[in-house]
Amino acid sequence: GSGILELRKAISADLKGRLGLDYAPEEVAVTIGGKFAIAAAVLASCDPGDEVIVPLPCFPSYFDQVRLAQAVPVPVAPEEGNGFRLTRAQLEAACTPRTKLLLLNTPHNPTGVVYSRADLAPLAAFIRETGIYAVADEVYERLLFGGLKHASLAAFSEIRDQVFLVNSFSK
Repeated sequence: GSGILELRKAISADLKGRLGLDYAPEEVAVTIGGKFAIAAAVLASCDPGDEVIVPLPCFPSYFDQVRLAQAVPVPVAPEEGNGFRLTRAQLEAACTPRTKLLLLNTPHNPTGVVYSRADLAPLAAFIRETGIYAVADEVYERLLFGGLKHASLAAFSEIRDQVFLVNSFSK
């Protein structure tokens, strides 16, 4: 199953209240952890040979999760000059006809980079235009300091059905 209905209702209400995201309890799945949720999203969206864009540095398990689906990780190193944020140009350059998914972590571990809505907008537009999917790994969204604000890739309504939003109780 997808988890206890009361818990999924509470998560749905929390997403609406905190982030303005409108997910019905039927659209929420509770897993054994964020790592499993990411693996499930990769397995659900990728066929053998598909490519998954993985901005670096990253959680080392991303590569294993992609390989578990018999897909191919495509590492992309965002530039220091852009604050280690992935740009649309880098996403376009890494994308091929076999690209199926982008794994995006924000707030980012280990760099601490927090993508703003303005940073995410061109990525969301590219996702919409190409039809690829994205895993929005946002498990650190409540661990922000210095007045930084979290922006969710899932908040872009035009790609709502292309985004797997992942969070975790452990963080």
